Amino acid sequence: TGKRLLIIEADPTVRLLAGEALIAAGYHVEPAATAGEAMGRIRAAQGRYDALLIDASLPDKDGYTLLTDIRSIYADIPAVLTVDSNGAPSLDDDRALQVEKPFSTAMILDALVRLGLRDEPIAGENDEY
Repeated sequence: TGKRLLIIEADPTVRLLAGEALIAAGYHVEPAATAGEAMGRIRAAQGRYDALLIDASLPDKDGYTLLTDIRSIYADIPAVLTVDSNGAPSLDDDRALQVEKPFSTAMILDALVRLGLRDEPIAGENDEY
């Protein structure tokens, strides 16, 4: 069975496209549009996500603050933050990586490999969103 991934992304199109691509790569994907929705899902799942994909620019809270909130409850869930290229803050978290927007499926899969969730990237996943 696929690893469980929570996609926390404000843009519904990006959320849908990233979700479809990650499902095709073998993940079980659940979406959240806001930090509040994400925290509700994480609490309901008792932290049982294999990884998080977090938009750094959520409407109700920035992704860095959300990650800090998540870390206070579940310290070890790997996370990929998708960040704007114009001056993203540095990330001091060995279980999290940043990927610049626009990102491709290959970029996310590579980050998941580096976080230990995949053995190897899947070639040919180059759609950007």
